[in-house]
Amino acid sequence: MPTPVCSDGGEAMSKVELFFGLDIPGGGKVDSAAWQEFLDQEVTPRFPDEELTVDQVDGQWQDAETGKIIQESSRTLMILYPPSPEANQKIEEIRTAYVSQFKQDSVMRLDEINCVRF
Repeated sequence: MPTPVCSDGGEAMSKVELFFGLDIPGGGKVDSAAWQEFLDQEVTPRFPDEELTVDQVDGQWQDAETGKIIQESSRTLMILYPPSPEANQKIEEIRTAYVSQFKQDSVMRLDEINCVRF
């Protein structure tokens, strides 16, 4: 991903958005307490100096095999961080931990580079 040239004192920062489904295959949901525990144990320790933003969202898609419309409550997590291979590895560890802990198929990841000013 090309790094932008930031003017006016801005700093090039990576932004990742991760999308976490809350339905657990076979029944059940990731409740607020389990979500907070995941943030506290898996996310914040990997990015202790970065600000995290979490939103409650609803996802929807159509099942390719059945044609059924599927809706699922979800959480999005946004992290702004200085780009580095180590940070990328930490993000992948977060995704892997969620998939394993809550038996998910995947955690969607979107990446951008932005000019950030505080």
